[in-house]
Amino acid sequence: MTYGAAKGHALKGYFTRPAEAAEGLPGVIVFHEWWGLNDNIRAMADRLAAQGYLVLAADLYGGRQAEKPDQAQGLMQQALADGPAIDANIEAAYGWLKDQAKAGRIGTLGWCFGGSISFEAGQELSGRTAATVIYYGFVNDQADALAKLKAPVLGLFGGQDGGIPVATVQGFRKGLEAQGRHPLIHIYPDAGHAFANPSGKNYRKDDAEDAWKRTLEFLGRYLKAS
Repeated sequence: MTYGAAKGHALKGYFTRPAEAAEGLPGVIVFHEWWGLNDNIRAMADRLAAQGYLVLAADLYGGRQAEKPDQAQGLMQQALADGPAIDANIEAAYGWLKDQAKAGRIGTLGWCFGGSISFEAGQELSGRTAATVIYYGFVNDQADALAKLKAPVLGLFGGQDGGIPVATVQGFRKGLEAQGRHPLIHIYPDAGHAFANPSGKNYRKDDAEDAWKRTLEFLGRYLKAS
């Protein structure tokens, strides 16, 4: 479905909701991995919707998908090179979910590249979202960026992730704590990058299931609680 437009092009994503959806249900904007908006992300969106959420999986690649790492790398770099386009996409997704789907509280969630975009969305939508979930996305300890990240944060990372060192994750945690925040950061010691992707070679079932449990508890606390 189309949730907006940017630079003259329609923004098309995947929307899913509970069978008995009603106005005012909490919403979640989901951001895909560097592979693009594929069947794995749609399945995760459906899984989340089954828990009582209106879910919009945004597409940062304009319908393109990658099958090989070098293709994914190229698509991700191309997307990241246009920061204003990413922010416009985030705004469009939020606006559609809020105004058209009539969602109540809204959170963001992303994996890999999408985890980085969830971090960015928390800043772009500063003060408007109620939860930020980051699965092994790029984060930092820059005070100005963290000051914009108003929503509660859940971060899930792998201790063996070569692309996102534990030191960087700890810096992110300490940066938020220095601002009086209390982020929930969990590092799985033996997990690498993309440990929650069941179609990938780094998938770790136990860690992925624990991370999903933490995700649902976190979203339930901040999006569903009265």
